[in-house]
Formats: sequence, C-alpha cells, structure tokens
Amino acid sequence: MFFLENDFLKKEDFWTGAFFLFWFFLLRFFLSLFGLVFPNLALVFILALSFFINRFWSFLFFLGVSLIMSKFLPFFLWEHLFLLVSGIASFIFFKFFLSSKNVLVFLFSLIFWQLIFYLTFANDWKAFFSLIFLKEFIYNALLGSLMFALGLWLKKKFI
Repeated sequence: MFFLENDFLKKEDFWTGAFFLFWFFLLRFFLSLFGLVFPNLALVFILALSFFINRFWSFLFFLGVSLIMSKFLPFFLWEHLFLLVSGIASFIFFKFFLSSKNVLVFLFSLIFWQLIFYLTFANDWKAFFSLIFLKEFIYNALLGSLMFALGLWLKKKFI
C-alpha cells in the first residue's frame, strides 16, 4: 500500500521536492515583484510534485509546505482543500493508473484541474468563455511545460 512506506523522505524525493519548491517560490516572488499576471502556480506545482515524487508521505510533506507558504494566512481556505484533494487524486492517478508519463498527460491533467477549479470557484459560468481563462490556461501550460522539463532534467542529470 502506498501510504505504508518505511522511508518517509528518500534522497531523490527530497531533492525533487526541494527543487520544485525553490522554483515555485522564486516564480511567485518575481511575478509579485513585477506585478505580472498571477497564474495558479500552486496547481502547476502540485501537479509537478505528484508527477515526479514517488513516495506518498514525501508528497504530502511538500504539498503541506507549499500550501502553508503559498497563502501566508493563519486560517483555512477552500482553495487549500481543493489543492489538497486535487494533489492527492493526481498522485494516486499518476502512480497507479498510468503506465507512461509524458508532457501531454501532464498538460491534460492541468486542463482538467483548471476546469474543475473554475467550476468550483468561479462566480459566473461565463468565466470559461473569457479571455482571462484562456490567458491563465496558456500561462499555466507554459509554466507546467517548464516544470515538466525541469523535472525530467533533474531526474536524468542528478537523481
């Protein structure tokens, strides 16, 4: 069973999670510093974690750290619950139901979770047909492709 692992944090999971966490906070910092469009970086980051981390408890550790540090709020938000559920569901799906992992699977899962996010939190159904949704999706897809490429590079080069 995936949650009954003996090793909490193996070296490759630690460095993979730390690597993605570093990029996540670096991108958040520069986007907020320059006042640029702020995509749903947490969703991209959580999908990258669920794609590249192999152990469930390691995944939960980095998921928790990212959720705590991403909002800087002392109380619970519904977005946190959504990101937690989407992260765990993606982890289980990627580990048990996929035989191969590629960038298209990653991008389709990003589209799926972004649609669910908009269905859950959008005030109006017209948000799906807006330019904002399209811009955010393109931005998330570009950042997701970058995270995917960085994750593959990290796995091949160092781990």
